[in-house]
Amino acid sequence: METKTVFVFAVMGLTNAAHADWSATFTGASDYLFNGVTQTDHQPAAQASLDWSGAGGIYAGAWASNVDFGDDTTAEVDGYLGYSVEYRPGYSIDAGVLF
Repeated sequence: METKTVFVFAVMGLTNAAHADWSATFTGASDYLFNGVTQTDHQPAAQASLDWSGAGGIYAGAWASNVDFGDDTTAEVDGYLGYSVEYRPGYSIDAGVLF
């Protein structure tokens, strides 16, 4: 429990809420394809994302879409968290996790 608290405070210390940027996307597609395979059984897809980027290089977001795999699954929701830093103009390092 204490480790989680320390981690939260460490992340909060790296961010600056006054210089954070938010963005969102909303998409309608005739079919949601992943690697050439339909995820919506050739039906339309509604997709949305909400993204946050802090001045310190930390970013986070979530993306969602309807899906139809022929079972009870009706939505895909992906979340991500990462850190990016530009070490030279035009060059950057980015590390993140997607879940």
